[in-house]
Amino acid sequence: MIIDLERVQKALPGYQVAERLGSGAFGLVLAGEHRRMGRRVAIKVMDAEGAEGVADGFAAEARVLAGLDHP
Repeated sequence: MIIDLERVQKALPGYQVAERLGSGAFGLVLAGEHRRMGRRVAIKVMDAEGAEGVADGFAAEARVLAGLDHP
């Protein structure tokens, strides 16, 4: 999957977007940091191709992952 990091950065002005961490069924995972909180985050970019029908799963996964707190 090829992504435009500049486009991702523009879409997420509150985050510093960094290197690629990996990929999975829904898309690509990038390292990042929340600018104001200084908190490291994983930014998941969904693959636009074949994205129909996965939005619900993507949202459910985001809710579960948002509840995690691990050093």
